[in-house]
Amino acid sequence: MRLRAAPLLLALLPLSLGLGGLRAPWALALVSAALYALWLKSPPSAPPGAPFWLAWLAWSLLSAAASAEPLTGLAAVSKTALGPAFFVLASSAWERPQRRAWLWVFLGCAQVLGWAAALFSARGYPMTGLLWPYYNYTASLEAAALCAAASAGLSGAVRDRRGRLALGASMLLNAAFIARAHSRGAAAAAAAVLAVELVRFGRWRAAAALAAAPLLAAALLPASFIAASLKLDRPGSNERPAIWASALQVAREHPLLGQGPGQFERGFLRHNFPAPSEVSPARYQMRTAHAHSEPLHAAAELGWPGLLLWVAALAAVLAAIPAEAERAAPRAAAMLILLQSVSDNLLNSTGVSLALYSALACACGPARSARPPRAFRALGAAGLLAAACAWWPLWEVERRRSAASLSAGTPRAEEQARAALAIEPDNADLWQELAQHRLLQRPPATERALEALAQAEQRAPTDAAIPLLAGEISRAMGRWPAALSLAERALALEPRSLGALLLRAEARLALGDSAGARRDLRAIDGLRGPELERPSLELYARRIF
Repeated sequence: MRLRAAPLLLALLPLSLGLGGLRAPWALALVSAALYALWLKSPPSAPPGAPFWLAWLAWSLLSAAASAEPLTGLAAVSKTALGPAFFVLASSAWERPQRRAWLWVFLGCAQVLGWAAALFSARGYPMTGLLWPYYNYTASLEAAALCAAASAGLSGAVRDRRGRLALGASMLLNAAFIARAHSRGAAAAAAAVLAVELVRFGRWRAAAALAAAPLLAAALLPASFIAASLKLDRPGSNERPAIWASALQVAREHPLLGQGPGQFERGFLRHNFPAPSEVSPARYQMRTAHAHSEPLHAAAELGWPGLLLWVAALAAVLAAIPAEAERAAPRAAAMLILLQSVSDNLLNSTGVSLALYSALACACGPARSARPPRAFRALGAAGLLAAACAWWPLWEVERRRSAASLSAGTPRAEEQARAALAIEPDNADLWQELAQHRLLQRPPATERALEALAQAEQRAPTDAAIPLLAGEISRAMGRWPAALSLAERALALEPRSLGALLLRAEARLALGDSAGARRDLRAIDGLRGPELERPSLELYARRIF
C-alpha cells in the first residue's frame, strides 16, 4: 500500500510547482485533498521529531483560536501544515527507488521553472515564470538544485558519465539563472552551502577558492557593477532590515501566542516605517503580509514558543539524516532553502514549502516505526476537512465586500460590511469601507462613520488616508477645530499630501488664520499634481486672498 502511495507523492512535487506553487486557493485545496486522501489510505509512521511536530501544530492551533481572527488563523494553519504533513507521509512511504528518483525529478522541475521564468513574466515583475508573483521563489529552487547537483557529484551518488554530465549541465543553467535574476539571497545561500559541502567531502582548496571569490570580485570589478549586482542602487530593494525590525516589534507585543497565523500584516500596520523618498512620494506606502524572514515571521505570528518548536522539529529531522551518499543531495537542497528562508519569505509559496519538505523526506526516510500512531489517523481526517474548508474565510470576506459595493447607499451595504468584519475584525481596510458605506446613507451617518474610522486608525495608525477622511467629515459638519487637528495629523504622516494641505488651508481660513492658509496654498501650488486641478486651486486662491 505504501509503494502505491510513494510514486503519487513524488508526482505531487512537479504538480504543485506547475500549478503556480499552489497560490490559487483551488490548487491548494486540490493538492491538499490528494495528500490527505493518501494519508488516510496509507497512514504514516512517526517521523523524526514527531513530538515537536505535534507540539508545533497544537501551538499553531492554539494561537489561531486565541487570535482576533480565528477563522483566518485556522485557514493559515491548514496551508502551513501541508509541508510538514507531506514530510511525515513521504518519509514513511519513500524507499530507495523514490529517493533516487527524487533527485532527477527535482532537477527537472528546476530546469522547467528556470526556462519558464526566462521566457515570461507576470504583473510587471521580471522573471516571474510559473511561481508568481516574484522571481525569488524560482531563484531559491534554482539554487537548491545547484547545491543538490553539486552534492550528488561530490558524494559519488551519481557515478555514470551521462549522469555526471547531466549534473554539470544543470549546475551551469542554475547558476546562469541566479546571475540573470540578480538574486542576492539565492547566490549567498548557494555559496554558503556549496562551501560546506566542499569541506564535508574534503575539497578544501575548492572551498577556499569559493570563499575568496567575493574578495577577488570586489578587488577587480568596477564599483558600479558591484552596486548594480547587489541592487544597492535600488532603494526599494533594501527595505528588508526595516521590515525585520517591524516583525520584532510585533513579536514583542505578543511574545507568547503571537499575532495569530496568517495575520502578520495586522501587526505590521501598527509598526510601519517611512519609505525613502526615492521609492515613493508616499512615506507609509509599505504593506506586507510577510516578514521576509521565516523565523521572524513565525515569531510574530506564533510567538517565541511557536518559533522554538518549529526550529526544534527541523533540528531533530536534520540530526536524523544518515551519512550516506544518496542522502547528500536532498540534504544540501533542504539546507539551501532553510538558509535562504532566514532572509526571505520562501515558504509562503506552498510549492517551495513542498520542495523543502520533500527534500527532508528524501534525506530521512523511511521512518523506523512500522505501526502508525493512532493520533495520525485523526490528523489525516482533520487535514482533509481543513483542506475542504480553508478557502472559505477569504472567499466569504470578498463576497461580502462585493455585495456591499453593489448595494452601496442602502442598509444592506452596512450589513454586508459588518458581516465581513465579523470574520476579519482587525482589517483596517474593512473598517474604512464601513465608514464609507455609512457616509453614503441618506442622511449620512456621520457620527457612526467617525466611529468606524477611529477603529481603522487604531489598527493602521500610519495610514494618513484615515485621519484625512475623518477631517473631511468634520469639515462637512462645520467642526473646523477638529478638521484642522485631523489635517495636521495626516500631514505629520504624509507631509506631501495635497488633500491634507487643502483641508488645513480651509480650516485655517475658517478659523481666521489667513496667513497660515496662504502658506498652505503656496505649498499646494508647489506640489500640485493631477489629483488637484487648476480651477480648484484658483477657487481657493480667490477665497484666501
